[in-house]
Amino acid sequence: MKPEMIEKVKKLREITNFSILDCAKALTKTQGNIEEAIKLLNEEKHIEYPEFFKEPLLEGATHVAFKENKAVIFEINIKTDFASKNIKFIELIKNIEQILLQAPNNIQNLNDFLNYNFQGKTVKQIISQKMTLFQEQIRLKRIQVIYKKNEESFGHYIHQNGKISTLIHITKPCQNVEKHLPIHITESNPQSKEILLQQNMYNNSKIKVQKYLQKNNTDIIMFYRFALND
Repeated sequence: MKPEMIEKVKKLREITNFSILDCAKALTKTQGNIEEAIKLLNEEKHIEYPEFFKEPLLEGATHVAFKENKAVIFEINIKTDFASKNIKFIELIKNIEQILLQAPNNIQNLNDFLNYNFQGKTVKQIISQKMTLFQEQIRLKRIQVIYKKNEESFGHYIHQNGKISTLIHITKPCQNVEKHLPIHITESNPQSKEILLQQNMYNNSKIKVQKYLQKNNTDIIMFYRFALND
């Protein structure tokens, strides 16, 4: 192997943490192009994502968003707190949100979404490329996709930059409920709809949630609360 290629192998190994043999093979296939070799290693070595990685990833964020009649809520993990605050990781969260919201209706579970092809790349390939950038593992842990009818409404709340994300699905629009009920659920963490309805409102202990909803001419269909590392 020529000295120039040896240096490229060393550099590629420093960037990706793959073995010398894997790096050498990738550089040979890409005629010494390091950027193309990184892409090739991502495609070949991360193909089993997320099953390939077993190490617990305790940092990251939850996120919730909705557009028209579709809402999404998900959790994504990374190894270090420092990386979780990086603008590139925040951009990845926003990218996943956008892909989830525009994905077809048959994309309902995590495995289907990871294998969903968006602009020529699967979602797991998009995530794998960010792993190379951070030199850390990243795992999309869970997703939930929710649809509503035209006359129904969503409300949401994101707590502490994604430590907890909450979504509510209600029978009729009501700005007051859409704002305050997600905050209440985030704070009180009810384990069921029945428990939620019997709780006192977080901002008015004299009124139960059920009565609060009745006063606002709406009702809860379902709620979703994702907390980091739940």
